Amino acid sequence: TAGQLLWKKDLGGAIRSRPLILDGMVAVTSYSSKLYILSLSDGSIAAEYRADAPIYSSPAYHDGRVFFGSNGGFLHAPALSMTEG
Repeated sequence: TAGQLLWKKDLGGAIRSRPLILDGMVAVTSYSSKLYILSLSDGSIAAEYRADAPIYSSPAYHDGRVFFGSNGGFLHAPALSMTEG
Protein backbone atom coordinates (compact mmCIF):
# COMPACT_ATOMS: atom_id res chain seq x y z
CA THR A 1 0.00 0.00 0.00
CA ALA A 2 1.05 3.60 -0.53
CA GLY A 3 3.47 4.92 2.09
CA GLN A 4 4.49 1.46 3.33
CA LEU A 5 8.23 0.70 3.65
CA LEU A 6 9.25 -1.94 1.08
CA TRP A 7 12.70 -2.65 2.57
CA LYS A 8 15.66 -1.09 4.35
CA LYS A 9 19.26 -2.23 4.68
CA ASP A 10 21.79 -1.46 7.41
CA LEU A 11 25.08 -0.70 5.64
CA GLY A 12 27.09 -0.08 8.81
CA GLY A 13 27.88 3.60 8.27
CA ALA A 14 26.48 6.94 7.25
CA ILE A 15 25.38 7.19 3.64
CA ARG A 16 26.43 10.56 2.24
CA SER A 17 25.63 9.93 -1.42
CA ARG A 18 22.58 10.17 -3.62
CA PRO A 19 21.36 6.76 -4.76
CA LEU A 20 22.19 5.87 -8.37
CA ILE A 21 19.67 3.60 -10.12
CA LEU A 22 21.09 0.99 -12.54
CA ASP A 23 19.05 -1.72 -14.33
CA GLY A 24 17.24 -3.18 -11.30
CA MET A 25 19.98 -2.13 -8.88
CA VAL A 26 20.78 0.89 -6.72
CA ALA A 27 24.33 2.08 -5.94
CA VAL A 28 25.31 4.09 -2.85
CA THR A 29 28.61 5.00 -1.22
CA SER A 30 29.17 5.21 2.53
CA TYR A 31 31.30 6.88 5.14
CA SER A 32 32.44 3.36 6.07
CA SER A 33 34.57 3.46 2.87
CA LYS A 34 32.36 1.21 0.76
CA LEU A 35 30.45 1.28 -2.48
CA TYR A 36 27.36 -0.95 -2.35
CA ILE A 37 25.25 -2.21 -5.23
CA LEU A 38 21.87 -3.43 -3.96
CA SER A 39 18.87 -5.10 -5.56
CA LEU A 40 15.99 -2.65 -6.02
CA SER A 41 13.49 -5.43 -5.32
CA ASP A 42 14.65 -6.52 -1.84
CA GLY A 43 17.80 -4.59 -0.84
CA SER A 44 20.11 -7.60 -0.96
CA ILE A 45 23.76 -6.75 -1.67
CA ALA A 46 24.72 -7.68 -5.23
CA ALA A 47 28.27 -6.26 -5.03
CA GLU A 48 30.48 -4.19 -2.77
CA TYR A 49 33.89 -2.54 -2.98
CA ARG A 50 36.06 -1.09 -0.19
CA ALA A 51 37.86 2.18 -0.94
CA ASP A 52 40.98 3.64 0.68
CA ALA A 53 39.05 6.18 2.79
CA PRO A 54 35.51 7.30 3.68
CA ILE A 55 33.37 8.33 0.72
CA TYR A 56 31.20 11.45 0.58
CA SER A 57 30.73 11.56 -3.20
CA SER A 58 27.80 10.08 -5.07
CA PRO A 59 28.53 7.35 -7.60
CA ALA A 60 28.33 8.07 -11.32
CA TYR A 61 27.77 5.56 -14.12
CA HIS A 62 29.07 5.42 -17.68
CA ASP A 63 29.43 2.61 -20.20
CA GLY A 64 29.01 -0.24 -17.73
CA ARG A 65 31.29 1.18 -15.04
CA VAL A 66 30.63 2.92 -11.70
CA PHE A 67 32.90 5.83 -10.66
CA PHE A 68 33.26 7.69 -7.35
CA GLY A 69 35.80 9.76 -5.45
CA SER A 70 37.06 9.01 -1.94
CA ASN A 71 38.19 11.34 0.81
CA GLY A 72 41.65 9.83 0.36
CA GLY A 73 41.94 11.84 -2.86
CA PHE A 74 41.45 9.00 -5.34
CA LEU A 75 38.93 8.50 -8.14
CA HIS A 76 37.81 4.86 -8.16
CA ALA A 77 36.51 2.79 -11.08
CA PRO A 78 36.17 -0.72 -9.59
CA ALA A 79 35.52 -3.86 -11.61
CA LEU A 80 32.34 -5.28 -10.09
CA SER A 81 30.75 -8.68 -10.44
CA MET A 82 27.05 -8.28 -9.64
CA THR A 83 24.70 -11.07 -8.69
CA GLU A 84 21.11 -10.07 -7.99
CA GLY A 85 19.26 -11.73 -5.13
